[in-house]
Amino acid sequence: MRTSVDIPDDLMKKAKIKAVEEEISLKELIIRGLKNDLVILRRRTKHPGKI
Repeated sequence: MRTSVDIPDDLMKKAKIKAVEEEISLKELIIRGLKNDLVILRRRTKHPGKI
């Protein structure tokens, strides 16, 4: 799914650098971050379910 999100310039710059350092795409870095955040949220709320 395609979507548009406004990301602050300084955060985008850091994300691009991180993606290059890890030799992954910016897309993969963003997906990984979202998945990690959702797992943490699920653990906090103690709602089981597959992400």
